[in-house]
Amino acid sequence: MGVSAEELTRRHQAALESASPEYRARFNAARDEPLEGRFDFLWRTVRRVAHGYALLAVLDMRRATIQLAWLIGSGVMIAVLGVTAWLTLVTPLVTWLLRENVSLPVGLMVVAPLNLVGPALWAGPILL
Repeated sequence: MGVSAEELTRRHQAALESASPEYRARFNAARDEPLEGRFDFLWRTVRRVAHGYALLAVLDMRRATIQLAWLIGSGVMIAVLGVTAWLTLVTPLVTWLLRENVSLPVGLMVVAPLNLVGPALWAGPILL
């Protein structure tokens, strides 16, 4: 089942002979290069790969930060619109109470519990 070392050498030699002249020249130059140069090449390659991954991580963090900012900004806008809509619903009640000659403090005391309970009832199904 295994392939002998001689067979592997023969296959490698056949592949090298069928390769382009540029590849064979680079292969021979690399084979004749001293061991120190090979380690230097390996070290530079590892540094390039690590630099690529670090750059990818930085860009991904930047993208995630921008998405988080959009998410927070959207949440603030939704909250402002929700409060505005709620006040638009409550204001006519206060206006009606004032037209019925109810004093302003009493009208506000009537609306204050509504301001506390109403949004909780409205947001209850959303939050659950």
